[in-house]
Amino acid sequence: MIDVWSLPGPANLVACVVAELIDGRQCVLAGDKPPGFRRAVEDSLSARQVRLRVLYDDAELEPTALLRREIGLQHLDAQRPHGVWWVDGVTRDRAEAWGMAVRTVGEEMRHDPPHKRALLAVPLPAGVAELAGLGVAWLRAEPLGRLDLEVAARYAAASAENRGIRQRLRLELAVNMASAVLPSPDALRALEHWMSAPDAALCDPAAFAAHAREIDVEPVLAEFDLWRVHHAVLLAEIERERLEIVRSNLGRWRIPYDLPEADGQPSKRVRAAEFLELKHLCKQLRQAGEPLHSPLLNRLEALRGMRNALSHLEHASWSDISALETRAR
Repeated sequence: MIDVWSLPGPANLVACVVAELIDGRQCVLAGDKPPGFRRAVEDSLSARQVRLRVLYDDAELEPTALLRREIGLQHLDAQRPHGVWWVDGVTRDRAEAWGMAVRTVGEEMRHDPPHKRALLAVPLPAGVAELAGLGVAWLRAEPLGRLDLEVAARYAAASAENRGIRQRLRLELAVNMASAVLPSPDALRALEHWMSAPDAALCDPAAFAAHAREIDVEPVLAEFDLWRVHHAVLLAEIERERLEIVRSNLGRWRIPYDLPEADGQPSKRVRAAEFLELKHLCKQLRQAGEPLHSPLLNRLEALRGMRNALSHLEHASWSDISALETRAR
């Protein structure tokens, strides 16, 4: 599975942290972060020739005393150290004290050039009250979102052998099911599980439910979950093929075409073949004497039947999906 820190949301957080540090501001990073946050910031700083050093909180010392001991930070010292330090292991009961220490350091160093400052990046637990201060950037980690899942799924799909309709169904299914776990980072594990779903789970509610139970999920409406996926993917595929058939057989359609009145609605004139619905295409072919065994007519009828079923909340069968994968010649 893709590295979480290459996804849009987490990558943006790392970019914001690095930008604030490069600009010379102290960083307080509140909220839950996926594993590997420090390494991602370290790698990004390293690419800019900036070293990230690490110090660990010590509950026996006040933060200011710890900073004096570990990095030689003294008040009013002309030879104050400069560089970037990551403070690890700060617990909730120490968060307020560290927030005050960061604010003090930021205020003392605000007149120094950015590259001559001692800069701190201090991750704090979620739920900590924001503390404003001069030279301090307070950043909150945004949870994973659906966009992150979609990007991760597309990376995974790009390396798969099957990139046809079944793979698009699998991708849509994986993103939908993993979205239920957001904003937890566990959503990425759920995504990985659903990206490996067998073909049967893409159309059979029983196989779908069995795959869900492997990660202790009990789907309430398996048929509805499958229908949502089929509706999103298969309707787009049906429409794409309808347009392809229309444009490759332009000489066979009557344009303009007057639609008959229906349900009290006035008749309408279609002036471009691209606007002919499947039922109109089938009707025109039959009126033109197209043989009943015509592959083109049979294909249009099959597409029409599948589209109507999806419009009536029916998920597609495996035979429907296989038929859709087989193009009319």
